[in-house]
Formats: sequence, C-alpha cells, structure tokens
Amino acid sequence: MVQTKKVFKLDDDFPQAPFRLIGVGATLKYYALCHHLNNLWQIDFQSLAPVIVKNSKGKKAEFSTLQTASEDGKIVFTVFVNKDAGQFLLPETANYDFVLKLEGELDDEDFKTLCAQIKEVKGVLLSAEIPLDKTKHSSRLILPEKDKKDD
Repeated sequence: MVQTKKVFKLDDDFPQAPFRLIGVGATLKYYALCHHLNNLWQIDFQSLAPVIVKNSKGKKAEFSTLQTASEDGKIVFTVFVNKDAGQFLLPETANYDFVLKLEGELDDEDFKTLCAQIKEVKGVLLSAEIPLDKTKHSSRLILPEKDKKDD
C-alpha cells in the first residue's frame, strides 16, 4: 500500500509578523552593546528575567534579556543574549552573539537604517536581519506579559 503525505501551506494573505529580528555579532558584552544602543537611539534598556531553556539532556541555560521602548512607544526593543554555556537561544542563528527583537510599526527603510546604525557601533562585527521563516525556535523570544497591578 502506498502512503500519501498531506502537506498544508499557509496563505500569504496574513499580515506581517508582529516582530522582526536583527542578529548581531560583536566582541562586546551584552551590557556594553545596550549602553551603546542607549546612547545611539536615546533609549534606556532595562534588565528582565532571563529566558531559561532546557536542552534534551535536561541541561539548563539562561539567556540575559533587556528591553526598552522608543520615546513615542511605537517600537519595543528587546535584546537577547544568544549564547550560554555552549547552548544557543536560537540554534539556527549560532553565528550571532545577540538577537534584537523589534516589535511595532517599522517600515523596511527604518529597519535597514537601524541595522546599519548597529554595524557602526565600535565592537560590532556584523548586523543583519534574521528572517522569521528561517527560525524554528522564535517562540523562545515571546516574553510573558508583565503582571499589571491595580492602583
């Protein structure tokens, strides 16, 4: 008996993904990179709880995470350290030290400008877009909503 395989494809009618990614290769520590980006873009990265990932052998890795928003609040910037103890947050992007997630309204020209500005930071070796369709583990970049306290 011949087995048939069903293949499901998504339509391209869906709106653009809710975020875009920039991979950054650098000789800098994460706090130095964020300091440079703070000065460059007049923002203020704040530390968040690390993203914790367990591999198939149960070994745990913690990836430092920092976040801020643009002055007008239209763009949220999140920096993830991509490497910890020989593991990668996004294994398919192992050539990048950091992943910068940009959420919000950002046209292609502004996105390219941000990539170019990152490349100009002393200690940054490369900066390039990471296509979401090439990342199998992008769900690791979805942070839990902050608990809102009633005043």
